[in-house]
Amino acid sequence: MRTGRRMGHGGMLIALMGLLVLAGGAAGAAVDLGPDLVLFNGKIVTMDGRSSVVEALAVKDGRFVTVGSAREVLALATPRTQRVDLRGRAVIPGLYDTHNHMLSTGIARRRVDLSRARSIQDVLDAVAARVRASRPGEWIVASGLAFKLAGITKDTASPGGGGVFVKDVRTGELTGHVIGEPAFSRILRLIPPLPQPELVEILREVTALYNAAGITSVIDPGLRTPHELRAYQAAWQQGKLTVRVNAMIRIEPRAISAEEAIRRIDQWWVSTGFGNDMLRISGIKMSLDGGVETGYMREPYAHFDDPQHPRGIQSFPTEALKQVVLAAAQRGWQVGIHNVGDAAIDSFLEAMEFVDRQVSLKGRRFTLIHGMMARPEQLQRVKALDLVVTGQHALNYRLTGGFLRYWGPERAARSIPFRWFLDAGLTVGAGTDSPVGPYDPFLAMWGMVTRQTAAWGARGPEQRVTVAEALRMYTTGSAYVAFEEGVKGSIEPGKLADLVVLSDDLLTVPTDRIKDVKPVKTMLGGRWVYEAPGS
Repeated sequence: MRTGRRMGHGGMLIALMGLLVLAGGAAGAAVDLGPDLVLFNGKIVTMDGRSSVVEALAVKDGRFVTVGSAREVLALATPRTQRVDLRGRAVIPGLYDTHNHMLSTGIARRRVDLSRARSIQDVLDAVAARVRASRPGEWIVASGLAFKLAGITKDTASPGGGGVFVKDVRTGELTGHVIGEPAFSRILRLIPPLPQPELVEILREVTALYNAAGITSVIDPGLRTPHELRAYQAAWQQGKLTVRVNAMIRIEPRAISAEEAIRRIDQWWVSTGFGNDMLRISGIKMSLDGGVETGYMREPYAHFDDPQHPRGIQSFPTEALKQVVLAAAQRGWQVGIHNVGDAAIDSFLEAMEFVDRQVSLKGRRFTLIHGMMARPEQLQRVKALDLVVTGQHALNYRLTGGFLRYWGPERAARSIPFRWFLDAGLTVGAGTDSPVGPYDPFLAMWGMVTRQTAAWGARGPEQRVTVAEALRMYTTGSAYVAFEEGVKGSIEPGKLADLVVLSDDLLTVPTDRIKDVKPVKTMLGGRWVYEAPGS
């Protein structure tokens, strides 16, 4: 990083013009063109193309108008300009999580938390406490399952298609472990959807938490119904949405034909880019394989619960995928596809190369989501197709125990190979896949730099990246993935005034303290949406 002193075009304009008297209005009425807000005496990491670090910035009408030295920027202030002395604190652009199920995260916060349960009694105590606090007839949801209500017993056959009710190999009794959406859907379909007012309140709660974590933008890759999108719209209209959202429409072709998948895409009547700076339609999301237990691999698992699929599950035939992706491209949609296993990525690339021969993918920013088991030669093909990648170390942090069990130590070590992504010259957006992984971006960046996990030590140290690289993936990289590099990702004149004031300098703090860096203030569009107590 280098320190630069420069004044953007917006600031130069203000400095030259000062107060402008407008004709046609009240005689002699002066319009104050000074900035609304000036932040000065800080270390502002702009993340611009030159990696400039400056002392001050100015904001007007929700956008940055200039950056530079404190003397230059303060000279633009007028009596109505708010001045904030940063007292030497570091500032970074607002953080952008490119794979965050924000609505689901908010809903999950209202479930019974069993993450600390270590015994059956712990589970029973946690559920009993929630029962005492709930109304009669109210659903209590945790990570356990209502087998009895769903009519699932030890004699119930697994539904197939990657869905498994795992049973004890000795007794045949249900273990409580459920794999894959075809199995989960047997239970989830029993739970009624939450009413829209409750979803709006959930969004208000979760966006406040995200602001406190320094998050100002997300791509939510899992909206299945118009009901969920309407909740986002209502939250925005009511002023309760304080994180900018790009919503991906989820099309799961697992149990439907290619023709039905295309029909569902056509039902939305819009395409990528529809919306505004707070709420926008992003793209189509599909899944090509499963997760920990069902990611589609070239080689058999070290351990598997489904003997019929020792290499995992491909969710959608490659030939059908080609037709659906081609149709989405022809209709102006950006497409992101979930891929965990290397065999799934083989199919993904075959489909993308087919589509590219029909309609060029250059500039469309179709996305390899996760790419957990990507190999270097596959990444060269990703680069040749002009695709982008979104990676989430938070999955490594939380799920490595499962990776070790099912995939073995070698594959667990190279899961989500950020170093290979960058060395292949790819644009990478960072994220967490919350609520599957923890949404804290500083914990995620610490993990990207150290490869540390929650309980299994550092895995795959050769895939480490630098702090600056991790921050760039969380800012400019993420903005590029969503076609928003012109308005987000860096602190430059003309861009949306989204930023985070930090407790410590992220770029110089000791590595083991990266996870402990906290936002002091978070700004969205020139307005403070989070201020830590005592800040």
